[in-house]
Amino acid sequence: MKSFFQSVAAVYDRRTSFHNPECGGHRPPLQRLVITATFLFAALPFANAEVKLADNFSSGMVFQRGKPIPVWGQAKPDEAVSVSLGEAKATAKADKNGAWRVSLPTREAATGLELQVNNQKFSNVAVGEVWIVAGGGNMGWPLAQSNEIQDQDM
Repeated sequence: MKSFFQSVAAVYDRRTSFHNPECGGHRPPLQRLVITATFLFAALPFANAEVKLADNFSSGMVFQRGKPIPVWGQAKPDEAVSVSLGEAKATAKADKNGAWRVSLPTREAATGLELQVNNQKFSNVAVGEVWIVAGGGNMGWPLAQSNEIQDQDM
């Protein structure tokens, strides 16, 4: 004798069969919806494959004036990449590994520019002097602790 659960499982299996005449040879609507949603969510990362820039690119960035402006990132292999900064434009094609790089021409100082890479936009981009400062360990040294303080004019 079948248990209650075995009977329910048998009915479910019969009703959800691909070739069940009661279902017209198709899966029930809810099951079709679940299967379709599963495939769609699994495909989302591939459908949204877009050009990605290196992590150091963002709105509010500053490029060095008087030097060529390099822009680089990743894309699908052989994908076309279009880059513009103000009126300067450059194009590239991703290599077989998806890497791409363009070099925009030198610019003088400017602010309020927009960097556009395919469909991505970065606002408030500036071109000017870029200084990289490191260290500063002696910045917290009071002048009063200097050995030669008496020799200095204040």
